[in-house]
Amino acid sequence: MLSRSSAKTVVVTCSALWHGPKRPRPLNLPNELDWRELVPLAEIRPTQMAVGLRVVEFKRKKVQRFAENKRKLRRFLEKRPTPAVLGPDEDFYIIDHHHLSLALWQSEIEEVFVRVVCDLSDMPKLAFWQAMAAFGWLHAYDTRGRRVGPTRLPSTIDRLQSDRYRDLAWSVRKAGGFNKTHVPYSEFAWAN
Repeated sequence: MLSRSSAKTVVVTCSALWHGPKRPRPLNLPNELDWRELVPLAEIRPTQMAVGLRVVEFKRKKVQRFAENKRKLRRFLEKRPTPAVLGPDEDFYIIDHHHLSLALWQSEIEEVFVRVVCDLSDMPKLAFWQAMAAFGWLHAYDTRGRRVGPTRLPSTIDRLQSDRYRDLAWSVRKAGGFNKTHVPYSEFAWAN
């Protein structure tokens, strides 16, 4: 397992891509830089306000099937690393898998594998939040779709709020109404 300090030597620093208000180009990490670190769930930082609690319950039931066997649980988690950005104070800001992370928390699983996709830890907080928004890695909207400052985001995964429109979007997607993409927060456009 890599430490946070050694991660800086492995992860491509994408802050070099950030040059102001225009949207930076996407970051593609080579496979040899695709590393995972086991991180306590209590230490990951959400980048959205809310989740669909029906989705969380569905994922929690899935997690429970693996929770009895530590080896199977580890394999399950290794196959689903949570993408994160290393931010100020070397905190992990997750940019996807908020539902799974809350399901793990509710199942009393203490750690999750994190895959760092970008290191912005050298940035001041304001510049960090601007870069996160420019990359499309931030969804600072409340449960009514109103924009909020990123400082109002929950500090921990267990403080995520319920968003019934995320549940509706999930139900529509499951019924074939639209396809899941790898673009963070794309479902929010439909849910909002």
